[in-house]
Amino acid sequence: MTTDLSVSKGGFLKVYGPVSILVKKGAIDVLGRVFVENAKVIVHKTKTYIIRALEDSELDLVMGEEASVQPLEEDDPYLAKYALSQELASNPGRLIVLVGGTDSGKSSFATLLSNIVLQKGGNPAIVDGDVGQSNIGPPGFVSAGRITGPVLWVGEAKPEKLRFIGDVRPHVNIWKIINAVKELASEYFKAGSTHVIVDTDGWIRDEKGLRYKVSLISALKPDVMVVFGADISPYFRKFSAYGVRVVEFNIPPTRKIRSRDERRILRSMKYREFLYEAPIVKLDFENLIINGLPILEGVPVEVASVEKFVEGKISYASLLPDMLYLAGSVRRVEEEGLKKEFGVGKIAVFEPGAERNLYAAVSNGNLDYPALIDKIDFQGRRIIIKTRYTNKISELKVSTIKLRDDYTEEFLEVSS
Repeated sequence: MTTDLSVSKGGFLKVYGPVSILVKKGAIDVLGRVFVENAKVIVHKTKTYIIRALEDSELDLVMGEEASVQPLEEDDPYLAKYALSQELASNPGRLIVLVGGTDSGKSSFATLLSNIVLQKGGNPAIVDGDVGQSNIGPPGFVSAGRITGPVLWVGEAKPEKLRFIGDVRPHVNIWKIINAVKELASEYFKAGSTHVIVDTDGWIRDEKGLRYKVSLISALKPDVMVVFGADISPYFRKFSAYGVRVVEFNIPPTRKIRSRDERRILRSMKYREFLYEAPIVKLDFENLIINGLPILEGVPVEVASVEKFVEGKISYASLLPDMLYLAGSVRRVEEEGLKKEFGVGKIAVFEPGAERNLYAAVSNGNLDYPALIDKIDFQGRRIIIKTRYTNKISELKVSTIKLRDDYTEEFLEVSS
């Protein structure tokens, strides 16, 4: 559907995607980014933008299914957010942490603040601590990048720094995430960023999620924290006693909320963005630090020493404290004999092909980058992966996520 709208100077519209907007006359502001005559704004299906007319403006809108345009509600906090962004942008050296539930407006505020910092000559950087629904980097990573030009979404930032967490569920690796966020924020200040904005995940509406965010704030000691949601604000006001400025915003009464399926699809698209048609790389696993793949973390043992206890074909065996790993096509294992022979309490069999499409990261010690395991060549002592990373690889970090061919996930159980 196509429609024409006139907006008087100083007027507001709230636009729910999918919508394509052509500025036929005048100028508008969208999250601190200015669009003038003949410029086009694309509002994606999962987005909601507030448009402010900087001049008397005429807009041509092409609206998709489920799209709508509404006036801005009187109690919408957008103007207060804009005023805060102007204030913060005028004071460099600020670490700003954003906390709130899912789809509460954190990323939109990060976009608005970044654009206004740029307008005032600053150098903003975003640290994306949402490992499950990352805007900047791939799933399972804490990612970060600088905003170098006006954007409509912080996901337009190039992912310059990546730290592999290895799971898209934050509760699995709370302190790993906190340490990565703290490290990247510090690196950007050292590199000259005037403002570092930490965008967190939406896990906050249960006890563990809330305690996680409290621990994050305690570790980061930000200059400012912005809380989205009046119901969760009381839990963070105490930080003002420690020099943290706590700013609270109500969540807009109407907003777009992504469904579980939409979030899963968006995550699948992110995996694809970093891994689709990635080149094959072959690594000598005996000269590689490997984390998360126990059979290759152990000390290799002679296959001949285990074959008499196994019915089938063994291609590789390794020993970890109290665990013997076997790789191959195994029909039967004489467990008690193996346990006595090697002095272990457990035997584990790694089935052929079990490694295919395990999600991983390669690293040179400073930078992590996504990879997929394609195959382990136990005979040739090589691990074959897919990755776009082209520098020297010294480490392989493996997750418990296996990707299907459509880049959706399945989670593997880890035996203790």
